[in-house]
Amino acid sequence: MHNHINKYIDIKYFLDIIKYRRITLTNIDNWDDKNDVYSIKKYIIAKKAKTALASCFTQKSDKYHFWKTYTNCDQGVRITFNKSRILDNLNNISDIHYSDVKYCIIKNLKNVSEDDLPFLKRRHYSDEKEFRIIKLFHDDVVANLFYINIDIDAIEEIVFNPWINDIMYDEFKSIIKYKYGLNRVEILKTGIIDFKYWKNAIDNIR
Repeated sequence: MHNHINKYIDIKYFLDIIKYRRITLTNIDNWDDKNDVYSIKKYIIAKKAKTALASCFTQKSDKYHFWKTYTNCDQGVRITFNKSRILDNLNNISDIHYSDVKYCIIKNLKNVSEDDLPFLKRRHYSDEKEFRIIKLFHDDVVANLFYINIDIDAIEEIVFNPWINDIMYDEFKSIIKYKYGLNRVEILKTGIIDFKYWKNAIDNIR
């Protein structure tokens, strides 16, 4: 089992996590992948619920397209959580479900069950290696957000996007460590587009 999950988000949502020590489940209707939304809505109907909120993570290492797809580039942050610690916070929440996502081709859908519906995606997305948390709601009136309180020690690493300028990066590092008390957490800036060790190796080619 992967024991680390990563979330790529913008700085304003990242600050909400570390300030209030919570993860936010949001409305699925805004997702780009309408195939994904469709299968979750079929699950909602099957479980006689009214709606569902969700939060998604990746279990893959740093990827350029994650920054481009899931953040507003120079506003992006990647948080690495300890997966076991996050799961511990879900134990006492009703109608909460979580799983690694299964990536399928159409002919393999006959081998999945109804309970798999919120955790299915087309094979085209397999590079995400997604982990997902979903909560069902049976009430007629429901908010578009649901908060899961977390132990701040669940945060293991914070990585800023490659486009953030050095002044802002240093300022955010100071705020994270001294205002929010995350002194033990490693805070980095990704080198995905500007990696000194790659450049050094290039320089040594003769």
